[in-house]
Amino acid sequence: MNNLKTLVEKSREKKALDEFIGAVYKKDGEIKFRFRKDYENLFVPAPLYNEFLGGKNYNGVIAFIIESPHIYEFKIDINLYPEGRYNARPLNNPSTKKYLKKMVEGPLKSFFSDRIKEGEIYLFLIVNSIQYQCSLGEKTDNYRDLLFVANWIKNCKADFLGRIEQYSPDLYINSCTKGNINKKFLMDNFKLDVSEEKNSFLCAKETRGILTLQDIVESALEIEGMINKGNYLKYNHPSYFVYQEARGNGNVFYPAPKFLDENSIIYFGKQKKTGSNQGLF
Repeated sequence: MNNLKTLVEKSREKKALDEFIGAVYKKDGEIKFRFRKDYENLFVPAPLYNEFLGGKNYNGVIAFIIESPHIYEFKIDINLYPEGRYNARPLNNPSTKKYLKKMVEGPLKSFFSDRIKEGEIYLFLIVNSIQYQCSLGEKTDNYRDLLFVANWIKNCKADFLGRIEQYSPDLYINSCTKGNINKKFLMDNFKLDVSEEKNSFLCAKETRGILTLQDIVESALEIEGMINKGNYLKYNHPSYFVYQEARGNGNVFYPAPKFLDENSIIYFGKQKKTGSNQGLF
């Protein structure tokens, strides 16, 4: 296996910025989602949504959080606001985007309907927890989980929380994929073990022995006091439904969304470097 530091550097060669893509609104009592009219031809970086709107009114901001860009996210060449061209876009797989509207107007509509009033408009931002290509463009089982954790520990958790603070969302949807991480994975690759220290390298929640990417992100937001049961929901990544469709499931099953996980947050600290595996830091 390549040196972990080298893999981290390679993952950082490709980056997809967060994007303001559209809006969720309530009309005639129904929750609706729409892409920006110029979405297909223009990339609007999430930090510039106010500037782009030029004083137009809106009532709130939704952060739709996913884990990290993969392959289709870099198969694009598009106009960049306010000028130039850009060659990346979050959630750019056409099949995946197709399910975004279905999710908002289907299983997520109750959550939004309880919080968005008639006539209100909430801006919709796509936010990657990590903006770098953790998968290296390969099968996700190969590198994604390893490099997600490595980048998260290095400085991407702080970067993510800083971006969230900048966007100041009113509502959060955590649609990160789950991944396949457990305590042994963290010890073998990073010399991280359960710690009593709150100032930890990594925080997560454990469900049946698995520490998901989704719960790593949730834990970080919860510790910072950014999310609660009133403003937060977690749900499947849109690619889950693409996978079901590819398997021939004509009537795609939409599981129920979940609110904030009540499992206790587990803190992981760095252990003494021993043996041939010296970890990343």
